[in-house]
Amino acid sequence: MGEAGLQADERHLGGRVPARSRLGDPIPGRGAACRTPWRPSVRAAVHARRASDSRAAARRRPPAGGRAHGGTRRPLARPGRGTATHRHGGGRQDGSTAERRRGGTAGPEGHRRSCSAMTVKIDIKFVLGLLVGAVVVGGLVFAFTGKDGDGGGSEKSAGSTTADPVPASADTGGQRDGGEGEKGGGTEAGAAFTLPVPQGPGKIDCPRPTRTVTNAAGLVQALQAARPGDVIKMGPGTYQGEFVARTSGTRQRPIFLCGGEDAIIDGGGVKKGYAFHLEKAGFWRLIGFSVRNSQKGVMADTSNGSVIQGLNVHDIGDEAVHLRNFSTGNIVQYNKIYNTGLRREKFGEGVYLGTAQSNWKQFSGGRIDNSDGNTVRGNAIRATAEAIDIKEGTTGGKIIGNVFDGSRTGGDKHNDSWVDVKGNGYVIEGNRGVRTPLDGFQTHKILDGWGRGNVFRTNTIDLAGGRGVGIDDTVGGNTIACDNKVQGGPLTKRGQCS
Repeated sequence: MGEAGLQADERHLGGRVPARSRLGDPIPGRGAACRTPWRPSVRAAVHARRASDSRAAARRRPPAGGRAHGGTRRPLARPGRGTATHRHGGGRQDGSTAERRRGGTAGPEGHRRSCSAMTVKIDIKFVLGLLVGAVVVGGLVFAFTGKDGDGGGSEKSAGSTTADPVPASADTGGQRDGGEGEKGGGTEAGAAFTLPVPQGPGKIDCPRPTRTVTNAAGLVQALQAARPGDVIKMGPGTYQGEFVARTSGTRQRPIFLCGGEDAIIDGGGVKKGYAFHLEKAGFWRLIGFSVRNSQKGVMADTSNGSVIQGLNVHDIGDEAVHLRNFSTGNIVQYNKIYNTGLRREKFGEGVYLGTAQSNWKQFSGGRIDNSDGNTVRGNAIRATAEAIDIKEGTTGGKIIGNVFDGSRTGGDKHNDSWVDVKGNGYVIEGNRGVRTPLDGFQTHKILDGWGRGNVFRTNTIDLAGGRGVGIDDTVGGNTIACDNKVQGGPLTKRGQCS
């Protein structure tokens, strides 16, 4: 119990009790003090002497009295009390009178009552303190040892090593259609993601490594020294920082960066930065490792002929994988993507192709961002915005054999489908989705001549309570095959297919 608590108890018992009396007795309620007989203290004698002096002075003074200690005029004795009073901190007290006002008794009887009351009060507070302490300690133990279903924290794994992060690009998310501040709008990580990654053709195996790294510093060095044909293997552990590749491989000799799911690139926070950045670096193979805890997961700027395969990308501030700034002929396949939008929910796309027209000036020199001919295949995606967002200005891509869970989609009126197509000439084929706020697939026209010439076929759509249709072609000029299957609503608004 602290000193403030003791003083509060002392006031409750009818006056300020010194921590140790002038005769050396501990205060009542502490240890052996309550087992010793009562005896008057020097303070009690002083009070008695002052009372006697005050009565004598009262007989000598005029009835009006005088000012005491600069205070207001007050009688120095009250009729019937037979004891003097004195000012102390704005209140009045002396040993016997104060005790009687509070229902107590001076002398040995008061000593025994005070001992009893103090002992009970301290015992109760002591017991309550133990109980509260146990609850607090238990909560701390749970907080530091509990596991989230997705394991998306930023804690380091055992034996992991960190290095100073590579400086990130100056962009912290400006590719959006304005209003992308740091304030609010995020979401929390969802439940464990159990949607299986589809099996399909075109998978790539990692060759025998030419270099193995086990910590962040080693990975930085390997990326800086990479040459065509190199195979970099990441050992298990957490690699904290933002990592950049700036050297290109070739079509015949790509550069590999491989690791298991237990090799984790951790960006250090969802508010800024890219966990892994292909910056004007083409013909890379990013295979098998995990990416988490950054504003954007994997960013490709002007990257051609690269493959992003089998990654576990989760707990990301905005979008998980983004191909932009004239990135062409890339493949994003068989990745597991979930828990996006932790910084801004409405920007939490799974895969983002191209750049919004409003940001062409910033990222493509004012030109249309022709990030063309990219393939998104066999990914399992649960995102807070669209699973796949295809921007105006992009052409000729393929969206094939992906699976979508729209249970976390929302945060903005435009985030109401799995796939939003604003580009031209895409094939959207053999995808499966369940749960959506509105529609399964949508087309939109942001600029004249865009959002057309796309083909939708053999997709399986379970609206599961969605209020819309399987495929909402708001633009026209697109092909919606009759072999698309829909449960929970119509295929299109007009009921037409071809």
